[in-house]
Amino acid sequence: MSFTLSLQDLKCHYVNQIPDDTVTRLAWNNAGSPLLLAATSWDKTCRIYKIASAGDMGVHSELGITYRQEAPLLSCCFSNDNLRVFAGGCNQSVSAFDLGSNSTTGMVVGRHDKPISGVHWVPSFNAVLTCGWDGKVALWDGRQQNALWSQVINAKIFASDVKGNLLSVADNMGKIHTWNLDRIRHNEQKLTSNSLLRTQVRALSLFPDTTHHAGVAVSSICGRCAVMWLKPDAMHSNFSFKCHRLDQHKGGGKTTLATCINGLDFHTTYGTFITGANDGTLAIWDKDNRAKVRQFTGVEGSVVSISFQSYNNLVAFATGYDWHMGLDRNLMVTTPKRIGVIRLKEEDIKKSKSTISGRR
Repeated sequence: MSFTLSLQDLKCHYVNQIPDDTVTRLAWNNAGSPLLLAATSWDKTCRIYKIASAGDMGVHSELGITYRQEAPLLSCCFSNDNLRVFAGGCNQSVSAFDLGSNSTTGMVVGRHDKPISGVHWVPSFNAVLTCGWDGKVALWDGRQQNALWSQVINAKIFASDVKGNLLSVADNMGKIHTWNLDRIRHNEQKLTSNSLLRTQVRALSLFPDTTHHAGVAVSSICGRCAVMWLKPDAMHSNFSFKCHRLDQHKGGGKTTLATCINGLDFHTTYGTFITGANDGTLAIWDKDNRAKVRQFTGVEGSVVSISFQSYNNLVAFATGYDWHMGLDRNLMVTTPKRIGVIRLKEEDIKKSKSTISGRR
């Protein structure tokens, strides 16, 4: 099989009735029937799509319901039982929406002092966890006005993830903060480390194994990722690498453009991770062998969010203007806004002894 595949080869399915503005976050529910994909957007909506198989490696989708808020929504997640979806953003609150009813009105379960950048479900607490630009991380169970637990790191939180008993966030100062959620009630201190990246972190994902080989991968706005282990005896293996870079030929010379890597997510079964950037490509990486497994082209736009549905080997990605050039009304209009879903084969994701070691 070719090392590089196009989305046409993979029968990429593009979702209809997408948001009117750029998607901010994509999130899958737990494996079940129906399989659901949530998308929050700058257009102040959280849309829920039903995803199903369609023939050989194909995918079908339909819009289920749209929840509207008074401000842009930046993040979302499902409860573990798939009965509720949570969304938060620029209205500085997180709301719960009942998927079993026809009501589009949510119930506010938590509040921040600034926009909420991350929303995650924590099964062990049966609660939703939020992270915000006010530097606060907080747990909310919806039964009381105050948070079950909260802590402030005194810096904006731009990226976050929860897996197992771990919470990890990246701030605007280049720091990664990680908590063991099993021990927060005992006031155990968080682990703080440098991201290994010289520029702002855009995306973060914890390793699937949070017990024996805990770690985190992060991506930046300038074509570089870092892989970091959290246990002291494994930190010597930390590394960063260049990726998603474009060669440009001008005036007889060649320059390299480092692109913004907006999406990163791990496959929970195989332990590889996928990245998406505004160079219009996706790539799957093997952190243990420090190698690229596969590259996908033909995205036709800047990737702004990406999410694995590991049980079914599905990848959802969204494209749109990511503001890497600041306020540019032309790019806001002309950059394609799409939500795509592809079904991958095991050989596209799984680590291999013959993995190619190319970086870019």
